[in-house]
Amino acid sequence: MKQIEKYVTSIYKDVSGNRQEIEDLMQEMRSHLMESVQELKAEGHSEDAAVRIAIENFGGKQHIVKGLSEFFHVQKTFLRYLKTIAVLAFVLGCIFLVFSIMEQNEFNNELKQMDFVGEDKERMMEDVYEVIQNSSELSPADEEKLTGVYDKYENRLNLIAVFPVKGLEDWLQENMQALQEPVNHFPIDYERAAVVIGSEGTIEDKAEIKPSDYDYGTVVKANDKWIVQYEYKTSYESVIEKQLQMENYGPSLLDFYKFPLFFSTIAIILWALWASLGRHTKRLQETIS
Repeated sequence: MKQIEKYVTSIYKDVSGNRQEIEDLMQEMRSHLMESVQELKAEGHSEDAAVRIAIENFGGKQHIVKGLSEFFHVQKTFLRYLKTIAVLAFVLGCIFLVFSIMEQNEFNNELKQMDFVGEDKERMMEDVYEVIQNSSELSPADEEKLTGVYDKYENRLNLIAVFPVKGLEDWLQENMQALQEPVNHFPIDYERAAVVIGSEGTIEDKAEIKPSDYDYGTVVKANDKWIVQYEYKTSYESVIEKQLQMENYGPSLLDFYKFPLFFSTIAIILWALWASLGRHTKRLQETIS
């Protein structure tokens, strides 16, 4: 019927949006109007009168239909923007994830390369104790062997000192951990040492030795007879410090992955919002119908 088609077209002529969806809505309206016309004709109205009455009855709804249709279009546009931003956030999250993995691998490789610092700490102590472990007193031959140990690590060591436990029992009682493993400790007074080895060999004037004031510059280990103490060279302290900083104060997993987590979280939130609004949009379309 031309009147119904003209009426439906007039309602939707200014409504923008997906053309297929608008056409579906127009078809729904045609169907409703046609059903009303048929019912009115069955009641005895002429076709023209039935069309007029059906349109008049429906007339109050056209403003609602237009308003809902316009809102529907705005919401669909918003959903497209929302989806685009979510995809962009996801892509950025993936890009930052790649860089974060690379950065973490680089840090782990560098940290692994610094493992030799801890390994050296053990090896140097083992080499010294290999010389003195069976000695109750240090002989010139022992001092010569200790000089050989010093020469082996001369690029790292400033001094090697060996103390008898006798006379240092109180110190050892307060530092029992030194019996288990090499520990960093403020230097024991070198004047109490049985022997001190430096770059020139055995140091006779121990009172002239100036102890290291770097917190991690001196390492001590003890057994039931001897306490071994060595100092790092000042030039090697930067390596020690770097290893300590990386091991104890290095970045956490969150530091490495904070940007991927941030953008991934944004993407998830936007996707969830997009899905939720999408369901509401579908219900809205059904309401318009």
